[in-house]
Amino acid sequence: VFAAGMVLVAGFILIERSRRRADKAVVVDLTLFRLRSFRNGNVAVLVVSLGEFGLIFALPLFLQAVLGYSAFRTGVVLVALASGAFVAGGMAAGLAHRYGSRPVVLAGMAAEAAGLLAAIPLISSTATGWTLAGPLFLYGMGVGLATAQLTNAILVDVPLDASGQASGIQSTFRQVGSALGIAVLGTLLVVGLSNRTAAGLEGIPGLPPQARDGITTAIRSSAGTALIGLREMPGSEPVVAVVEDAFVDSARIVTGVAAGFILAGLAAAARLPRDRSRRPAGAESG
Repeated sequence: VFAAGMVLVAGFILIERSRRRADKAVVVDLTLFRLRSFRNGNVAVLVVSLGEFGLIFALPLFLQAVLGYSAFRTGVVLVALASGAFVAGGMAAGLAHRYGSRPVVLAGMAAEAAGLLAAIPLISSTATGWTLAGPLFLYGMGVGLATAQLTNAILVDVPLDASGQASGIQSTFRQVGSALGIAVLGTLLVVGLSNRTAAGLEGIPGLPPQARDGITTAIRSSAGTALIGLREMPGSEPVVAVVEDAFVDSARIVTGVAAGFILAGLAAAARLPRDRSRRPAGAESG
């Protein structure tokens, strides 16, 4: 399927280039990627979305399976992230007007990465929503600063008559990044959880191989949420401890990888040109 997709993408590019040379209507104007701001900005959007949306997939699973939170309580924890985005979103436009979109985007991505890195040592089977609220709020602040202003930075050099198409392209890059992020980080979480669970169960004396295989399969197929049912089984404490440790280790790795994607996006955003239309610091308001 992947190979077929690559062939189709290559064919699409060839057709679009041919139609552009013939001065016919195109779905994607590939000449837009000659613009440094547009090219590097879309790379940043793609990579950042890998980290942002992949984490949102993994974190609720950890909160519900390991910490035993209900769906509602999990949502309450994520309010910290939304609150950070709400606060920063209101500040972003004014900061961009004063300093330009690029510095605001870079500051936002740095805050996102810092929030994720700060959360890694706090992820444990004894963590609470309050423990994670601070890093999530910082992460949300970064999202609020970076998201809208990154779109402005991408479109800054795009001709007005192509702005609609350019906006659609950057939105597509964002959606592709989010889908890939969920796939990559979700796979990393499930594979790591499954392998660590299988290895840990081998150290429990007297546990039959069939039981080990069954527990590992249940954990893998449920993305760890089978842990909730395991807790209710008599004498399951050693098994629960193994799965919790496996989930904590996997969640930490996933969070670290998400931070790595954000930092890669930060490196791409750093290559964006400076905003030439920004209002100089200290200028009088009109």
